Amino acid sequence: MKKIILLLMLFLFLIISAGCTANASYKKNITTNDRVILAYSEFLKGSINAKDGENIININDIFRYDEDKQIEYNKYALFDMNSDGLPELHVRSVSNYDIFTYQEGQVILWHQAPSYCYPLNNKAIFYTRDGGAPTHIDYAYIICDFYGNEVFSIEFTKGDESNNGNYDKNATFIFDGVEVSKATWDLLTKRYFSVKSDLIEWHVYKQGSLIS
Repeated sequence: MKKIILLLMLFLFLIISAGCTANASYKKNITTNDRVILAYSEFLKGSINAKDGENIININDIFRYDEDKQIEYNKYALFDMNSDGLPELHVRSVSNYDIFTYQEGQVILWHQAPSYCYPLNNKAIFYTRDGGAPTHIDYAYIICDFYGNEVFSIEFTKGDESNNGNYDKNATFIFDGVEVSKATWDLLTKRYFSVKSDLIEWHVYKQGSLIS
């Protein structure tokens, strides 16, 4: 009887040990990238909050569900902005364009910009907004450091005095606060307009969205 009991105890011990080993192996095989994606998914789902200094950010504080343009603005994407090999979570809402990163088990606000901004393939941020009185378009090209702090920005505008959307005649061109000719403006801004943003894949956000 004692031998049977000992054999049973030994058998249970081996099963438990095998389970612990398998669990430890599973945890070890979860990459940092997996943890980042999981954290972003939980944030989008509303299960966890992000932080901005001492402030707490919930996904429901960002997205609005009663806006006419919510499909246009309520989007998210994954894209590495600081070249550390891990993606940042990009969230565009009616109010802002927020970029979140992952640090020490926490989703952190990395950078916040107006909703008229979007990321470029070279990890810069581009701002474009149409305006009136007179008709004009404002642009800005922004570069952030590893921590999301703005370290460089250049602004340029083209205005149409006739208010008919024709920027070839009666137009005003401003680059970095200085009025220039159209030819000069085209030459100075070409390098910024030439950067594409096709590497960023945007997804429409729905309540409870999870990153697949």
